[in-house]
This record gives sequence, C-alpha cells and structure tokens, in this order.
Amino acid sequence: MFEEYFQKKEPLSDEQIAALLSERQLRVIESFANGDTVPGISTEIGYAVDTIKDDCRRIYEVLEVNTQAGAVGKALRMGLVA
Repeated sequence: MFEEYFQKKEPLSDEQIAALLSERQLRVIESFANGDTVPGISTEIGYAVDTIKDDCRRIYEVLEVNTQAGAVGKALRMGLVA
C-alpha cells in the first residue's frame, strides 16, 4: 500500500514542462531574460502587476526554481527562450 506512494516518478520532459506554461507565462520568462521587471512586464503586456506575480509563482513551481534568475537559467537550458 505505501510502496505505491513512495515510488519514484519519471521526471517530465522539457516538452511536457513547456506544455504546463501558458503563452503569457512564457512571455514573462522571455521578458525576464531581457532584463525587464514585473512592473515593466505588466505595463508592456497589459496585465495587472498581481497577475504577473501570480504567473511568476506558477513559473517557479513548474520549473522547480525559487528565483527569477533560476527561472531564466532553466528556461534557457530547456530552450524555452532564445
């Protein structure tokens, strides 16, 4: 019974991870890679700052990182941004 709970799961592929992110979230990562800030991204794409912050939390969760720099680095390694 407990064995099933503790079994290791296969890690997601880069494509599966990318599919978990919305187009807006991918745009946020790309903007971060270009040095933009949350308020700047908010103004640029026309969403509230809190919406962009929510996107950041989701990005960090999906990419399993804790910082903006970590998200950009992982996204670059995965080929999500150029």
